[in-house]
Formats: sequence, structure tokens, C-alpha cells
Amino acid sequence: GSLFLYAEFMGYAAWPLYS
Repeated sequence: GSLFLYAEFMGYAAWPLYS
């Protein structure tokens, strides 16, 4: 839902890539 919480599309903790 958010650019920081885009992991909701992936389904895993890939958010650090955009951190």
C-alpha cells in the first residue's frame, strides 16, 4: 500500500531494498 511497505505485493521482507 505504501512505497515503504511495497512488500505487500511481493509477500516477503524485500522492503530493505527500498529502505
